[in-house]
Amino acid sequence: MVYAGAQVGAMVLVALATAPHQPSVAAARSLLAVRLTYLLSPAVLLAAGLLGVRLGRLSAPATPLARWPGAAAMLAGVGAGLLLRLAGDLIAVGEQAFTGPIAGNNPLALYPHAFPTVTARVLLVVSVGIVAPAGEELFFRGLLFGWLRHRLGRWPAVVLAGALFGLAHVDPASAGALLQTLPLALPMACIGAGLCLLYERYRTLWVSTAAHAAVNLTAMALVLGA
Repeated sequence: MVYAGAQVGAMVLVALATAPHQPSVAAARSLLAVRLTYLLSPAVLLAAGLLGVRLGRLSAPATPLARWPGAAAMLAGVGAGLLLRLAGDLIAVGEQAFTGPIAGNNPLALYPHAFPTVTARVLLVVSVGIVAPAGEELFFRGLLFGWLRHRLGRWPAVVLAGALFGLAHVDPASAGALLQTLPLALPMACIGAGLCLLYERYRTLWVSTAAHAAVNLTAMALVLGA
């Protein structure tokens, strides 16, 4: 529920920022629709997990949210996020040699005219760079990976949770064709697996969220600087 709220709330902030600019309204609505496509596979998993808990077949894992890991650990998370961004981009470049151009999901690249003001871009940074990563980490690392880790062990959980994270970022609505966005699943799965290992190392969502934010913000900064 927190994950879904963060995803939708992030795009509502962006929609509010772009609403005063008439040409941007359609793009903002499309952007919200794309974000909603991210919710399908996690929503199914979450519903299944909640049903299992209700039936007494599963136990929800404890997620350490309150423990502050310290500045050094947070900096390590940011550094790991930058490395994961680089690794994901290198994998995507390698894929393009076989699949051709890969359609991404960067809002600034998809809708370059939807954020004409500084306010709109600041809200985009807050939503996609902070709010969305926090919600995704609660779900993918705090709930999904924690449960898989308990049931399957470390490495199967890392691989499976990473794969589901990658699939959740495939959005045909951004390019109009599944085959154009499906290759994005592999680099995002590798990033997701790296975030799982980071969470496993520090045992707190603070660090993995910092890394996730670095991944997203770096991608946005590259588009702004281009």
